[in-house]
Amino acid sequence: KKIDTVLLDQGIDVDSLYIPSSETKRDHYPYPDYVCMAILEYYAFDASQANNATALRNYRLLARQTLREFIFRSVGIDPRNPVSGAWKCFQERIILNDKIPAGFFSVFREMVDITVPLINAGFELGPKTVPDISVGTRWANHWKRNNLSKKYGEIQKHPHVYPDWFPQSKAGKVPANIYPEEALGEFRRWLREDYVPKGFKDYLADKVQQKVIENAKAIEVLENLQRPELPNKKN
Repeated sequence: KKIDTVLLDQGIDVDSLYIPSSETKRDHYPYPDYVCMAILEYYAFDASQANNATALRNYRLLARQTLREFIFRSVGIDPRNPVSGAWKCFQERIILNDKIPAGFFSVFREMVDITVPLINAGFELGPKTVPDISVGTRWANHWKRNNLSKKYGEIQKHPHVYPDWFPQSKAGKVPANIYPEEALGEFRRWLREDYVPKGFKDYLADKVQQKVIENAKAIEVLENLQRPELPNKKN
């Protein structure tokens, strides 16, 4: 109740203090920065603990800079330019996962047509926003549903690594699907014609609700992902 009161005083009315996330095999319950600050304010000024010195000291520290800025700087991202931070995150993940065996492709490497417009739209790429998990899950389901191993060959596993500052990195090297490169054309067609207008639209809607990206920016990203048709050739 006290936390709700603190949030309402700031004009924030939410149904839940955390945002459920299932982008990995385990459920996570991330708390937005404004909720963290409200909890800290409660323990600094309202809670009945014997000694609130630590809470007060931390509250004063974070009062000088927003919690969002504090979090960004702790992982080397400039909060005044989140696009550069997202590029840094993407580049780090690319470098860590740059050794895909010859003859195969990974979803993460091949979805650059989605990742780049997202970053340019100000999408905060990071531990809580891993769009390749959404793409990878749906593509794996499409592959299995259509028995594409019979057409292109069997899926193989290859270790995928997350940056040290991702909580997912605690799991170490995660076995991820890699696919025969003969299926690359089918993947790109599926990504363009199936995932972007359906799965990706749903993914962005969730991120808009979580305030990761503005609705106008999400619409802009979807529009930028539309690919033109070649003009009809006259005989």
